[in-house]
Amino acid sequence: MKKRVMISLSKTFPKTHKRAGVNTFFVRSINNGTKIHTIRTGYERWRNNLDKVINGTHIVSLRQWTGVPYRSPQDEIALLTDVGYERISMSYDPDTGKVKAVINGRTYDNVEQIAKNDGLKWDDFVDYFFGKGAHNARLFQGIIIHFTKFRYSDHLNGIS
Repeated sequence: MKKRVMISLSKTFPKTHKRAGVNTFFVRSINNGTKIHTIRTGYERWRNNLDKVINGTHIVSLRQWTGVPYRSPQDEIALLTDVGYERISMSYDPDTGKVKAVINGRTYDNVEQIAKNDGLKWDDFVDYFFGKGAHNARLFQGIIIHFTKFRYSDHLNGIS
């Protein structure tokens, strides 16, 4: 049996989010193909673990907390072997409400599509990455973990 790389998703928005406690419906979004990735901090750590999956020695165990994250059991949603990743950085201008994204070193203008592919409505996406839970951050750096063959680097329309 292959070792597992665990990726846990929240069943509800965290207490720091403006919609705290409301169901995220991530499992439904994964099952219907609208949530095709998750975005995390810790690029180097995730890259190292995902390379093990890509090389065939590990498998991704996609999970969801049954209740409060880190204080409840997890249900396994899926086992994934065909995963990928891309480096992402996003900056937020609170005066204009605009988010800019750079994926693998190239500007990606359609940040609304990133939010949609992450299974989030725009306002929820912005609050999740740049709201009070993120300590009113203006810069996010991390990794997009893909659950499908889709990659933003293959869809570079609107790139500057």
